[in-house]
Amino acid sequence: KNWVCLLDTSARCKLGNKEASYGPKNRRKGNDFHIGFLNVRSIFDQSKAEAFDLLAVNSGCKVIALQETKRKEGEWILSSGAELICTRREAREGGLAFWIHKDWLDSLVETNRVSDRIITATFEFHGSHLHVINVI
Repeated sequence: KNWVCLLDTSARCKLGNKEASYGPKNRRKGNDFHIGFLNVRSIFDQSKAEAFDLLAVNSGCKVIALQETKRKEGEWILSSGAELICTRREAREGGLAFWIHKDWLDSLVETNRVSDRIITATFEFHGSHLHVINVI
C-alpha cells in the first residue's frame, strides 16, 4: 500500500479516494509508508527546526517535503535522529527541503536539485526505487 500523508490540523491520510485517520489506534506497521508535504513558512533557525522535528516524528511520516523553509543550503541531524536536507541558493528564494526520518536514512540514495523550484529524493528498498519530488 502506498500512503501519502497530508500534514494538516485534521491529521488525516489519503489513499486514492479514501481517507483514514492515522493515530495510535490506526498506525500501521510493515510495508506501509507515509510521505507528507508542508509549507512551513520558515524554519530558518535551529529552534524552529527542532520544534518541527517533534511534530514530524509524531505525524508518523517517514519523509516530509518542505517548502518555504527560508533556511540556508545544508544538511542537519535533528534531535530525533532525522535529517533535514535544505536547498536554497539565493536570499530571495523560499527554499525547499526534505525531512527524512532516521529509519529511512540508510535507504536514501540521493537528493538532487533539479532547479530553484524542484528537488528530488531517491530511496531504495529491496531493489526498488521510490522517487519523491518536491515542487514549489
